Amino acid sequence: AAVTAVLDPELVVLGGGIGANADLLLGPMTVALHELTPLRPRLTASSLGEEAVLLGAVATAVSTARDRVFANRTSGSLG
Repeated sequence: AAVTAVLDPELVVLGGGIGANADLLLGPMTVALHELTPLRPRLTASSLGEEAVLLGAVATAVSTARDRVFANRTSGSLG
């Protein structure tokens, strides 16, 4: 609830084990959130499941590697 007051998100995505149990948790979590704050972000489960963190890490690594390769190519250095 404190995070929603500071960030004012429109959407909160539940991932990992929590997201995997969204069918049991979304209702009670929504009720609790509405009792704690006047803000009403939508709660939903991640479609990435248990692999969300791994997929995010891989995407970040690929993006960083691509940026470094193209930075080296444009500067004329491949080492």
